[in-house]
Amino acid sequence: MELVDGDRLGRLVSTHPVAVSRRWRTGGLALAIGLGGALLLGYLISVSPASGSGRPLLLGLVPMACGLPIAVAQLTRAVRGGRKETFELYESGLGRHTSGGHRRWTWEQVAGIRVKTNDGTLWVRLGSDLKCAVRFSDGTRVWIDGHTKDGRLIARTLVARRPDVSSPPTDGLDQLGPWRVMRWVLPIVIVVSASALVLLSRYVNAHDGYHHVPDSEGNLQLQPELSGVEMGLLILAGAVSVIALVASLVLLGIQVLVRLAGRR
Repeated sequence: MELVDGDRLGRLVSTHPVAVSRRWRTGGLALAIGLGGALLLGYLISVSPASGSGRPLLLGLVPMACGLPIAVAQLTRAVRGGRKETFELYESGLGRHTSGGHRRWTWEQVAGIRVKTNDGTLWVRLGSDLKCAVRFSDGTRVWIDGHTKDGRLIARTLVARRPDVSSPPTDGLDQLGPWRVMRWVLPIVIVVSASALVLLSRYVNAHDGYHHVPDSEGNLQLQPELSGVEMGLLILAGAVSVIALVASLVLLGIQVLVRLAGRR
């Protein structure tokens, strides 16, 4: 065992490197899928008839809405942690090496722990088979996931050392908390509402004209292609889409700022 001289954390018990390369590969693949879906969606919007069905757009919308959030999560963690992110278990605390330096905390500095585990090949691939969020008294937040070697050992040690600050596995904030749900829902709402605005605009432009309609006497009269009721419904749909888009962007921005501030 390595002795850390003069360190209040005591002896180094074990080291737990993070498989950063897996984050890069998963994030890169998800980014390719998301961008491919975005390109396909743009192509379908440009060539599909304005009055046609929107179902083909799902071919681009689904991979974009699923791929981009995963890519952002994986690549952000890869960049933040650096090439050699490593966790260290000491007799009296936890250490972490990142691209930003080396930090250490005693068990007494642990202010909150939330642990959740998932089973399944997809969760393992994403590193989400383990989700361990740790908050320290200095405001720092640390995220330990399935990409960390023996990450569950770290989680068990944290819970064993500080059971008084550990949230139960069934805690609603750990599973269906509003921010946890919205981080996946908001990007989808943004994509859907933006796509709806594009389709509505194309539809109105394609029908922004007049056509001849015979009256009761057989005379042809010019009438707008879109009736007042149809135009009203289109305006209402556009207003709802704009509100949903702006609100989602604001909430997503707040969520990102809060998380970034909490991890400093």
